[in-house]
Amino acid sequence: MAFTSPIEAASEEMFQHKLIDPLAEKEGQVSQIQLRRSKNSDIGTAKYALSYDRNWLCSVSPDGRQSPQITFDPLSKQWIYVLTRGSYGVLRSAEGWCGDQISFSGKMTMVGINCDWRMTWTRQSSDRFFFVNEERNEDGSWAYIDEWRFQRRS
Repeated sequence: MAFTSPIEAASEEMFQHKLIDPLAEKEGQVSQIQLRRSKNSDIGTAKYALSYDRNWLCSVSPDGRQSPQITFDPLSKQWIYVLTRGSYGVLRSAEGWCGDQISFSGKMTMVGINCDWRMTWTRQSSDRFFFVNEERNEDGSWAYIDEWRFQRRS
């Protein structure tokens, strides 16, 4: 039996579940409630890439810097999503991928407010994916916040 290091195991998981090739168009779909509250919408270009060691899915800034966002921890067998710019937190997915969907949840801080957040990513094809953001209500139910759709540029 061959030994697989945690780093090799994480790399293999990331490669198998790669959401989309590096360059995607993004379009934010914001709920009417959110739209009235913040007048927030966004259409533009986003770049994603696997990190050089293939352990993270990273967003890539226009100057080429990679910001790690999603990884797999083979020791806990959890997928991890980190927020490190503007919003801060570590969301986890113990269930992992169920078909073409994965949900991360946990505590985070957004614009100075602590909240319980869920982010569900869905791979529609090798060229398209989207994610939906939700916040937990006081009664324990999830409230839709917004969604972001990504499509590879032609």
